[in-house]
Amino acid sequence: MVETISYKVKGNISQVVSIYSDLYKFSEHHPLIQRVEKLSSNSKGQLYAIYEKPFSWLPININYRANVTQKDEFTVDYALTKIPFTKAYFNYVFTEEAGHHVHIKLKIEILSKVIHKRILLKMMIKAQDKIIDSIINN
Repeated sequence: MVETISYKVKGNISQVVSIYSDLYKFSEHHPLIQRVEKLSSNSKGQLYAIYEKPFSWLPININYRANVTQKDEFTVDYALTKIPFTKAYFNYVFTEEAGHHVHIKLKIEILSKVIHKRILLKMMIKAQDKIIDSIINN
């Protein structure tokens, strides 16, 4: 299952990319992430442990791994693993536009053998919408 969405934010492209390439900064804007731990770093990327509370009304927490790679100064990729029966990939492409705006094109791909992937995708998109709102308002 693949979904592509676009956003536009006002700001400097290097500042926006720095939020997405550093999960400590990213987690400050993410509505579900409770904690981030950096596990390792090498030439292929940075591996983080992510701890989320997916539902405010349900007392459960989940954790997974995120491998973050920055291919160049305009592209950041996430590979999410350790989610039961599921892998997710995020590809962010940043383009600077006139008027000090940054266009963010996001492609989300979910590989799963279980039927919850449509619900998971909707939750991921909703979280992305809230991240953009947070970036805009800060």
